Amino acid sequence: MTQRDLLEKVIRSRDTWDTASAKTALRDAGVTATSERGSDMQARKALRKLQKAGVLLGTRGPGNTVTYRLVG
Repeated sequence: MTQRDLLEKVIRSRDTWDTASAKTALRDAGVTATSERGSDMQARKALRKLQKAGVLLGTRGPGNTVTYRLVG
């Protein structure tokens, strides 16, 4: 199962996502990174893939942050 698959499964149980919640979901699923920055990058990449697949809709917020919501 890919990181995207793991995150999508968990995302369907919540409405709003950000990098921190995605990092927690990936960590809980056993996905690890070698650094905090690497963990952030993994989470953002997985969220962007889900957005591209039409699962999530991203909204830009203050400070160059993005909050994602489940589509549908």
